[in-house]
Amino acid sequence: MQTTNLFSDVLISKEHIICGIYLKEFSLGHWTFLESYSSPLLSEQMYPEEISDDPKENYEYCIRHLLLFLLVCAHTYEDNIRLNEDGDFFVETNKEFEKYLLAYIKDIKDWNVYYEIYNIKEYLNYYINSMPAFVEKGPPSPPSGVDWKSNIYSVLKNEYGYSQTEIMNFSVKRIYAEWVTYASKMGVIEVKSKERVEAEQIAKEYAEKIREELASAKKEVVV
Repeated sequence: MQTTNLFSDVLISKEHIICGIYLKEFSLGHWTFLESYSSPLLSEQMYPEEISDDPKENYEYCIRHLLLFLLVCAHTYEDNIRLNEDGDFFVETNKEFEKYLLAYIKDIKDWNVYYEIYNIKEYLNYYINSMPAFVEKGPPSPPSGVDWKSNIYSVLKNEYGYSQTEIMNFSVKRIYAEWVTYASKMGVIEVKSKERVEAEQIAKEYAEKIREELASAKKEVVV
């Protein structure tokens, strides 16, 4: 779903707690690390695909990726770099997370891994699907073949002078806002106002209602 570009949404952090763990705002760094780990929780599917006919094995698979997701998103970009490069630090931190998660699961009556994965999907949706609504100006540009995150990273680093650490710690909402502002300034896009988005939604619903009424009238005529 496309939204308008709300300044308050970009600057005011929303609190996210999953399994009792406070998560950072979902950032470009989190996204990049989870992609490098092939996290199934980034897929568009609500739940990870089953990897076995054994329910226990599928359950443990979900637990492992839940733990990995929480481990990544509870830390900053700098911490994740260290977790990735310092084996001892990773083992120690992962052990503490695993110990905490197992205790949490034991303490919560009727704990359900799929409910926690649902919460993760809500967390991801809040950030990933927050791109402000806009329209392109002029003919659409041909695909560059370069990952969109690389393009945005290049703009933020080369045009605005942000450091790598700053960019990778920016929330995805902030990343979108920065890109939209730049693209609008360059005359490539026009950001839709809240009123325009609402008017288009009303028009869409009205058109759908008319189509349904026409379809219903045709059925009555046939009968």
